[in-house]
Amino acid sequence: MLNQNSSKHDSSSHDNALRSNAFTPKAISLCGIFLVFTLVFLFLAGSITNIQMVSYCLSSIFIIIVLEESNLRVGIAFYVASSLLALLVLPNKLAIVPYILFFGHYGLWYYWYTKTKKKYLVHIINYIVANIGIFTTYFTCKELFVTLKIPALILFVPIVEVFIFLFDHMYGRCLFYYRRDIRSKIS
Repeated sequence: MLNQNSSKHDSSSHDNALRSNAFTPKAISLCGIFLVFTLVFLFLAGSITNIQMVSYCLSSIFIIIVLEESNLRVGIAFYVASSLLALLVLPNKLAIVPYILFFGHYGLWYYWYTKTKKKYLVHIINYIVANIGIFTTYFTCKELFVTLKIPALILFVPIVEVFIFLFDHMYGRCLFYYRRDIRSKIS
């Protein structure tokens, strides 16, 4: 009986040790695999215009999995590595800008949002950061978007707000699905 309890305690302390120690072999291997997937989706976003937004959204999912399996330091390292590798490897540098300014770091903000107690305040900050990221992306690389005139720009704002709301909801659903169905299979 004592031996069973100590093995349960060892298992939970091992899980806590994995989360506290940033760069474990498991975290490094997950980052490597997810870096490849992120780069593939960013390549698709830069190559096939019909699936651009879907590719950007899918490229941003992997950082939340890295954060779930490790900690914030590994997540930040993953974001920096994926951004730098994309700039070094991918041919369409302009198509990487939305990932760097919005999609790539969204998981870091979302992770912070799920871990804090003041959800409303963090949700407002998350929304502000998302808006800054999208509008910075729009104004820095207008070639990625349809050239908008002033009346169309007025329509762009509510479309962006709806997109951020839907993207945030999709992000939460993906995290829920990962925790419920996938996490136990890769742990």
